[in-house]
Amino acid sequence: SQIVNIVEDMRAESKSFKTRLDKFNSYMAHRSLPHDLRGDIREFLHNIRRRQKSTIKDEDYLLAQLSMGLRSRIAMAINEQYLKEMPFFLGADVELTMELALRMESYYYAAYEDVIRAGEEGDEMFFIVAGACEVLIGSTEVRVAVIVEKQFF
Repeated sequence: SQIVNIVEDMRAESKSFKTRLDKFNSYMAHRSLPHDLRGDIREFLHNIRRRQKSTIKDEDYLLAQLSMGLRSRIAMAINEQYLKEMPFFLGADVELTMELALRMESYYYAAYEDVIRAGEEGDEMFFIVAGACEVLIGSTEVRVAVIVEKQFF
């Protein structure tokens, strides 16, 4: 019975994704968006879908029913693989690391999308888990650095 439920959930998710993709395709056609932009949008949606397959439906609701200590331990267990690989956390206080793990959120950016621009106030820290991020300066957007997996800014 549990296998049937899992298969049904997978089918529902697949159908939901196809419906969402169809809506985006209709929208992009209606707005006569350039074909390269349409491709970028589809690629972004597929990338998010691949990443979200590892998340659990109603995770926030489930975790809210647990004590802070258990939530911290879960967050640490989930994020530990990333935290251990980040030089920033080497030798860091365990309690601080657990607190940060509990507050971590995933963000997804499309290729060439701005994460932050010069002059904007930054109040977040980003750890690159997959992909890379270019640092561009000036109106000509000269590349001065590339931040890759296991690095942060």
